[in-house]
Amino acid sequence: AASYMNGKGGVVVVAAGNDGTDYRYMNHPSLFVAGATTSSDAKAGYSSYGNFVDISAPGSGIYTTSRSGGYSTVSGTSFATPNTAAVAALVMAANPGLLPSDVTAVIANTAVDLGAAGWDPNFGYGRVNAQAAAEMAANVETSDGIAPQVAILDPVANASVSDLVSVVVEATDGFRVARVDFLVDGAVQSSST
Repeated sequence: AASYMNGKGGVVVVAAGNDGTDYRYMNHPSLFVAGATTSSDAKAGYSSYGNFVDISAPGSGIYTTSRSGGYSTVSGTSFATPNTAAVAALVMAANPGLLPSDVTAVIANTAVDLGAAGWDPNFGYGRVNAQAAAEMAANVETSDGIAPQVAILDPVANASVSDLVSVVVEATDGFRVARVDFLVDGAVQSSST
């Protein structure tokens, strides 16, 4: 399911777990696994860890709605996960052209490194940094290297036309098409976004 979501341009963020143990899971490239940190950027004692952890986010003492209709503080990797997903959403909003792997790479490369230098099993690449991630995303290009496919549907090939002519164009891409320009003799006649 996560691979399918990635194929549709989405990022799947999941919680590391709250047992404070190493589950010995393998890392899965379609899942972005979030561990939890405390307000002092320490690993939360309950946060599970291991080779499957990609990133960390605040998960302790999170102020949120309660079942009784009020507000309370809660802790868990289930609260680090939406914090991470929110950063992914900011990255995608800053640059809609990024692939899911680009989004997670931006988050990982802008994370505040905690624990051992670089990636480690307690924090992954570190604690998310929303501002740095959004700023980087706004200034990077997608790794999508496959050109879109474009076809003129109307008028059909070799049709004889004159005067004012409507042109119907279809453009498809495995990721997205941002704009289609229609050129006649090298000059843009019309654009569609």
